[in-house]
This record gives sequence, C-alpha cells and structure tokens, in this order.
Amino acid sequence: MQDSRGDEVELLRPADLEALLDALRRGAVPLGGGAGLMSAAFADARGRTAVDLAGLGLDGLGLDGAADGRVGAMVRLSRLAPLCDGRPAIAQALAATGHPGVRRLITLGGVLGARSPRADLPVALAAAGATVSVLDAADGTVRELPALDLFDLPGPFAVLAVDLGPGMPGVYRRFTGHQAIAPSLVSVAAVRRPDGRVAVCVGAALPRPRLVDPDRLPGPGELLDDGEASAGYRHRIMRLLVAEACEALAAGRTDQPDPADLDPADLTGRPTRDRPGPHRTPSPSPSPSSPSPSPSPSAEAAVLVDGEARPAPDGSRPTDSLAWWLRDRGHLAVKVGCEEGTCGSCTVSLNGEPVPSCLVPVARLSDGDRVDTAAAVAGRPGGRAVIGALAGAAAVQCGFCTPGVLVSCGSWMDRHGALPADEEGIRGMLAGHLCRCGGLAAAARALCGVCPGAGPDVDVDAGNDREVTA
Repeated sequence: MQDSRGDEVELLRPADLEALLDALRRGAVPLGGGAGLMSAAFADARGRTAVDLAGLGLDGLGLDGAADGRVGAMVRLSRLAPLCDGRPAIAQALAATGHPGVRRLITLGGVLGARSPRADLPVALAAAGATVSVLDAADGTVRELPALDLFDLPGPFAVLAVDLGPGMPGVYRRFTGHQAIAPSLVSVAAVRRPDGRVAVCVGAALPRPRLVDPDRLPGPGELLDDGEASAGYRHRIMRLLVAEACEALAAGRTDQPDPADLDPADLTGRPTRDRPGPHRTPSPSPSPSSPSPSPSPSAEAAVLVDGEARPAPDGSRPTDSLAWWLRDRGHLAVKVGCEEGTCGSCTVSLNGEPVPSCLVPVARLSDGDRVDTAAAVAGRPGGRAVIGALAGAAAVQCGFCTPGVLVSCGSWMDRHGALPADEEGIRGMLAGHLCRCGGLAAAARALCGVCPGAGPDVDVDAGNDREVTA
C-alpha cells in the first residue's frame, strides 16, 4: 500500500530478537519513536519497510530505578531525567535535544540509530564512556560497543539498550543558529573520568563525532565546510567551546538542568517494576522465518478523540500522521504548519502529554489511547481561563498557533493546577511553539499565573471548530 507521500511502506512488529534480525536483513528500518519516519527533516531514516520495536520490552528505565544507568532503546528522552542526576554532560545534551514536545516522542535508540553527526546526545555519551548494546545483522550477534562505534557499523543494526556509565562531572556546550532548536554547528562535551583523565568529544563540526585531545584539536582541513558555516569558522568556534568546557569543568561549574526543565509536562516518566527491562540476552540465532506484519486490531479497538470513540487506525499506512488523520475526521482545531515538529501548531494531548501530532505515526496508536485537541481543552475551566487571559490582553493575532498553545497550557494545568507565575516559566513551558506574527511575548506576559477560575470566564463553543474549513 502507498502512504501519503506515495511510497510503498510495510510495517513489521517482530515479537523477539530472531524476528527482528530477520527484518533487519530484509532491509527494514527500526521505527524508534516514529519521528524519524514522519519528518522530512529525518528523510534519511525512512525506508520502504519499517520495523516497530515496541513489542520487544526495550522500554526499561534502569534495573534499580535511577540508580542503574542501563536504559532500554525505546525509552523516550522525556523519561531520562531521573538517570541524569550526577551525569551533567548528558543532562545538558538532553536538554539541548529538540524541545519538550519532541523529547516526548523520540527514543534514545532512535537518536543513536539515526547516526546523525549533528545530534547532541551521542557527543555527551561518547565523552562519558557510554556503551551501546546492538543487534548487528551482519553476524547475528548482540554486541556491546562504545557509543561512537555505531557510526562505523557497515550493515543494518538495531539499538537494544544503552549503558550511560557511572556518574561523572561533565559539561556540554553547543553553538547553533538563531533558533535554539536548530541543529548544532559545533558541539563539545568534556567529562572527567574516574581515573582523572578529561575526555573531550567534538561533534557537528566533523563528518562524525570524535574523541579529541584538547591540546591537539582537528585542523580546518578536517572539519565540515558547507553552506551553513565554513571550516575556518567552525574551527574558531570549536577552539572556544573546548576551552570554555574544560575551564568550566576545572572550576566545578557543571550545573545540570533542573529535571523539571527537561520535560515539565512528562506525566508518565516513572519506571514500573513489572515492565521488562533492557535486553541482556545472549546472541540470537538467525531465524529463517520472516517477522509477521502487525495483526489488524479488532473491530472494537478504539481511540478516544475529544471524548468520542473512533476506530483505531489499522496500521497499514505507517507514515500517515496523527495530525492529518485528525483533520480528515473533522478535528480542525489541529493546525498543520511545518510538519517537522518545530512550530507546535499541531500540538495535541496524547494520553495526557502535549506532543506535535505531525510526528506521531497513526500506526503507533492503539486501543484505549486518548487524544484531546484544542476543541476539548477550550471547553474546560483551565482552557476558558487561558482564552480569557489571551483575549483580555489582546495577545492573539492571526490565531494559527493558538490551538497548540492552548493544549500545552491545559496539559500543564492538569499537572500543576496553574501556569508558571513568571514570564520565564511561561516561555519554558511554550518551548517548541512558534508564532509567525511574533505574538508569543504578549501571550507569555498574559498567561503568568493563570489557573482555572482566574480571569474572565469565557463561553467557548468548541463545536464551532468543526465549521472551520481552513
């Protein structure tokens, strides 16, 4: 079957490592959190066959909660905050990855499996001596590799787990363009290992991240030279970042972000005792059988959208996005903008977490999932308070970004009872939302401290949304 982009895509859901191995040998691309398959920004991760790792028990968060640094590949970045305590370089790199909405979707294995030289986490993990458990399709074995060795694997592979290593003092620094969520031009991690040696890793400026000697840095001839920045410019920035990182490490300035800042709206980031942990299984034997495609859900399988039960997608079109799936069914409060998870206009609440719906493959929805759009949030006391505050301050212009902002505010109030009391807190909560009119500054001022029952009680007719055709 063709997907919405005109490509033939098959979705496989292996039940064990042997079936996963066979899928990899057939050329299947591991799905991870799904964002890489959905977004044109990650087009190199797309393939004609995708393999969903969700059924392999790879979502374990440490064997002893936050005390253990081993993490399953399918753990979403928003759940890593408990393991970042004592690992400041990794915490800082995590906070620099995308924005909170994206971190609620993408997985640790997905980030590493993409092997992007401009990704933030691989640089910090390499400096910290992290190791990665991978299923290598070339020889059918499960191997433990240093994080940077992933960039040298010649054949198909799937990340199974990551060992973050012991807690160590560290610093992560990056230099990017005018937007904080833009990919790095240069990134640097410096970590003091238990033997006292300082390990420094440089990323983004090189074709692949590399551990370097801070006294003998790569020259301009080894750095990338492209339309975004010249090699000479990157070289100057690299020298400055390495010097600053090493000085901060020597002076003990290794403060890590507050865990709440890594994902303030993560409502489900607690490990459970009965959840399978990361695989520590021996190498699987190759299986001649092919993994079975995902079974079609029963006719009763349903997704709750704005309180209304809708038949769950059958998963046959894995690159159809939740955003368009919702709009095709009349939920026009979902606005589609960038389709790369950047602008926040399509934000919906998925099982209580605000996420950019353009990066959610409908194939990942399952029976019992709950999706709330701005139309549902607007009818609740918290939503009415937000709308009243924005209207009272004339903080809405064209309104295209407002539905996504409303969903994020509603999700925050569901957890905290009120919005942050200061403008800086509001801006942090709305990270990942862009206003093309430039009106978010007025919105941030208007929303400080808003809570249900505060301000004018606006009468909102959520049903009007269905009459909108734009």
